Amino acid sequence: MSYILCTKCGKDLFRSVERGGCNCPRTAPEESESPLSVKIVGEELTIRIGINTLAWAARRSPEFEDDWGMPSLAITNAAGFAKDIMYESVREQEDGTTPVHLLLDAAFVKAVENGSEHVTLKGVDAPEDSGVLVEVSETIEYDRKLEV
Repeated sequence: MSYILCTKCGKDLFRSVERGGCNCPRTAPEESESPLSVKIVGEELTIRIGINTLAWAARRSPEFEDDWGMPSLAITNAAGFAKDIMYESVREQEDGTTPVHLLLDAAFVKAVENGSEHVTLKGVDAPEDSGVLVEVSETIEYDRKLEV
């Protein structure tokens, strides 16, 4: 079985996180251990996650739990697995959609359902013939981190 190890002290991060975290003197996380972040950078929405964090999250996914709720997935090569995820994220279905399209579609719907003040819904908030569907108002920075 493969574990995700701390690059500084070599401890198994999965076990140490469950016990309160790794206590080695790290000054900054390695790039491969970067938490999930979603930000506006310039005029682009960026989604970033370190490959070790990605492997840790996959290992903890409920999709891969055994009958006792314990992780059953072992990642043997985090970089190779990250490439596989990258390819699968943009693999097109017959209609041309990808998992990334579906992720964004779900986020669009949630933003509107949760009352985004930066959109106008045709037929609901604006007259039918206005043609206004979305108005961009300002650039924001949002950073949500997955703790490991």
